[in-house]
Amino acid sequence: MEIRLLNNTQKEQVGKLLSFYKFIYICNRCGLVYGADNEEKKIIHCPKCLLELRKEKEEQR
Repeated sequence: MEIRLLNNTQKEQVGKLLSFYKFIYICNRCGLVYGADNEEKKIIHCPKCLLELRKEKEEQR
């Protein structure tokens, strides 16, 4: 697993999201910062990347 430091844009997004959500995640694919009220226990991808991955899997079938 590769560890990356937050850039300034991500730091600002995390600060804003912490007031609305219990958990803050950074997408492993695109780096988008997003929030959720439920804890995710799997590989973390933002909703946009999840849709793209599902489309790719459907096209492969």
